[in-house]
Amino acid sequence: MSACEPIILVLTTTLNHMYTHISESGFVHSSFTFAYESLLTKSTATNADLPPGALITFLQKGLQYLGIEEHLNEDGSERRCDEEWGLLSPHVCRAVGGKEEGRYNLFKSNDDAKARSKQVRVRLATQPRAKVLVQYNPPTISTHSPLLPFFLNSVCAKNKTQAPHTPQTSTARNNSSSKKKAASNNSSSTLASQQALAQQELLKTQQQQQAELNRYQEQQASMLQNAMNQQAQHMQMTGEGGGLTAQQQQQNLLNANAGQVLSQQALQKPRPLMDDRDTAVAFGEYMDLAEHSSEVFMCAWNPIFTNYVATGSGDATARIWVMGGNAAAKGCTSSTLLKHGAVMGDKNKDVTTLEWSPDGATLATGSYDGVARVWSKEGEIIFTLQQHKGPIFSLKWNKTGSRILSGSYDKSTIVWSATDGAIVQKYDYHQAPALDVDWRDDNVFASCSTDKRVCVCVVGEDGGGPVEEFEGHTDEVNAVKWDPSGTLLASCSDDGTAKVWKPKVSAAKKDRVTKISTPVWNFGDHSKEIYTIKWSPTGPGSKNPDKPLLLATAR
Repeated sequence: MSACEPIILVLTTTLNHMYTHISESGFVHSSFTFAYESLLTKSTATNADLPPGALITFLQKGLQYLGIEEHLNEDGSERRCDEEWGLLSPHVCRAVGGKEEGRYNLFKSNDDAKARSKQVRVRLATQPRAKVLVQYNPPTISTHSPLLPFFLNSVCAKNKTQAPHTPQTSTARNNSSSKKKAASNNSSSTLASQQALAQQELLKTQQQQQAELNRYQEQQASMLQNAMNQQAQHMQMTGEGGGLTAQQQQQNLLNANAGQVLSQQALQKPRPLMDDRDTAVAFGEYMDLAEHSSEVFMCAWNPIFTNYVATGSGDATARIWVMGGNAAAKGCTSSTLLKHGAVMGDKNKDVTTLEWSPDGATLATGSYDGVARVWSKEGEIIFTLQQHKGPIFSLKWNKTGSRILSGSYDKSTIVWSATDGAIVQKYDYHQAPALDVDWRDDNVFASCSTDKRVCVCVVGEDGGGPVEEFEGHTDEVNAVKWDPSGTLLASCSDDGTAKVWKPKVSAAKKDRVTKISTPVWNFGDHSKEIYTIKWSPTGPGSKNPDKPLLLATAR
C-alpha cells in the first residue's frame, strides 16, 4: 500500500458517511448533488451497508474522546474542571470552586476573555513542547486542476524514496543566539529548496503531458485517415453509398469528419479571437420570459404549433408560453403554469427534462421526484407515469408518438404507452444511473449511463436486455444521439471524447449480446468533459439528403 492510499481510503469513507447521513435526513436533491460533485458515483464505497446514524455515532464518540483528552493529566489522572467544554473556542481548565489545582488553574473566575487569551499565549510560549521541522511545502494546486492526479503521484513517489525524518525538540533552551539563527537559516533554505523541487516536478509533469498529447493527436490523425479509406472501400463494395459515386462518398466522409480535421489543423496555428459585436442583439429584438422563480434548465419549441414554447425550472414548475407572433415586439399572449408539487420551489420536484410529442398536442415532463407527467398543450394534466425510484434525467417520444421512453437515476429505463400511461417494458441492465436515452424508430432505442456503456435495445425482445453494447468510453457517458438515417449512433463522455458507432440491430442474435469496443470514428479534441452532441439535419434520412452530415459536440 502506497503512502497516499490510506489518505484516499479515509477520505472516501468520510464522504460516504456524509452522503448516507444527508440521504437519511431526507435531502434527496442535496445528496445526489453531493455524490456527483464528490465523485462518489465512481466509487464502490456507495455500496457499503452502513447502519443508520453511523456519522452521528462517530461524531459523538470523537467529541467524547476530545473531551476526555482535555481533562487528563500527564500521569493519566483525571483533571477536575468546571469550565464548559466546546468546539468554538480553545478550552482552558478551571478548577472546581475556583481553587487553584496545580499549573492548570491559570485564571480567576472573574477574569475576562482578553486576560484569559493573553495568559494562554504566555503559558504556551513558556511551556516546553515538540517542534516538527516541515520538510516539504508543495505549491498550491486547485482540487479541480487536471494536474492534481499527477501531483499526488509525485508526492507518493517522493514519500517512498525519502528517508524518514526524526522530529527535533526544543529542549536545549541554553543555545546561543548564533546557533538559533543558523538553524533558522538552514530551515529556510530547506523550505526554499523543497519548493523549487516541487516546481520542477510540476513543470516536468506538464511537459510530459504535452508530449503525450502530441503523440495522441498524431495517432488520431493516422487512425482517422485509415478509417476513412476502409469505410470508403466498404461502401463501394456493399453499395451503401445511396447511389453516390466513389468520389462523392469520399467527399461525404471528409465532410463528416471535418470537425476532426479542422481541430487537428487548428492545433498547429493560433486561433483568431471571435468578434461578436456584429451579432449582438439590439434591445427590442428579444423578449424576457421571467415568470419562473428559480433557474430554468431547459426549453423546447412545439414542432407543429410553432408559437408554443415550453420551459422547465428548478422552482418545481414548467410553463407553456404562447408567442404573439414571429417578432419579439408582438410579445407573449399567455403563460400556462404546470405545477409539479403542492409547494412552489420544492427542490424535490425540479423539472429535469421535457419534450413535445411529434404531433405537438402533448408535452411530457420529468422531474426530480421520479415522476413523469403528460400534459395537453393547454396545460391540463392527462396522466402521470410513476415507477421510477429516482430523478428522471431523460424523456423521449418515439417517431410516431405512440410510446415514451424514460431514463432515471435508479439505473432503469422504461418504455411507456402514450395512450394510457401503462408500462410496455422495463429495463434494468445498466449498473449505474441512466443519463440519456434516444429512439432510432418506434421499437429500437439507445441509452447511456455512468457505467461507461452505451446500449441498444429492441422493444418486445425476450429477456428485457440490450442486443448490443458499446464499451469504448473510459468514463461516464453523458448523451447519445441517432443520426437522421438511424444507421449511426453518437455518444459523448466525461473522458473528453465523442464516438460514432454503427449498430447492426438486425444482425443481433437473441440468445446473446453483441459487445463492440471500437467505434467507427473517435473525436478526442476536447480537453474536458463533453455534455451534449447534435447531428445536423442533413444527409441520408433527412430533408436535406444532398448536404453532408455533420456532428456538433459541446461541453
